[in-house]
Amino acid sequence: KKLPTVADLRALKGRRQLTMMKFFSLDEAAAAEAAGIDIASVPADVLFHPEYRTMAPTIFSMAGQTITEKIMARNSGRDSTSPGELVWADINSIMTMDYLGKSTFNLFDKLGAKELFNRDKVICVSDHLVPPPTEAFANLLNEWRAEVKKHNVTYFYDFGKQGIAHQIMVEDGHVLPGTISVGTDSHANTYGALGAVGNAVSVTDAAVAMATGKLWFRVPETVKFHITGELSLIHI
Repeated sequence: KKLPTVADLRALKGRRQLTMMKFFSLDEAAAAEAAGIDIASVPADVLFHPEYRTMAPTIFSMAGQTITEKIMARNSGRDSTSPGELVWADINSIMTMDYLGKSTFNLFDKLGAKELFNRDKVICVSDHLVPPPTEAFANLLNEWRAEVKKHNVTYFYDFGKQGIAHQIMVEDGHVLPGTISVGTDSHANTYGALGAVGNAVSVTDAAVAMATGKLWFRVPETVKFHITGELSLIHI
């Protein structure tokens, strides 16, 4: 097949074609193939051509969406979303832990909320300060436990049944494909491995989600990585 040139790409502007800057489902790839668009053979000199990179966001409208865009749409009552849009989305689960949990519950109380939006969806884990390294942290753990008990949280992973919070979230079914889960820790984005949207949030955002079951998000852009050559096997 003839590889597309920058001129060819310019000629496609305004048509409903699959953008080469997105990820594809098998159905979308098949549709592109049927239309004669070889999405796998765009040469690097075209893909990274300055003129193409300037045009790329506007040349195509995408027949499909990335999995993140689909999840954002599904959980905000929309048919579709696009990068840069703000959405008010349903939250499947919220994780907070000993180190920031008390602050999260304090902010929740300041919102005037009477109870958690769903006590089965707020997951509390003691994993950063166990065992406590200082007397101050030991006291903080006791205050944290009191907050969890006060708010009648169903799933509290404390001494004897705790583990790394993010492992607990995925292994115990608190993260589900096609949903959005958040946590007050930067590694919450690992929930994406299960086909979910995972996002790290501040204690303020977590408190709002605990009260309402919702949060606002900006739909993210997608980055596609091109790897050339062969990957070497690592022997351990």
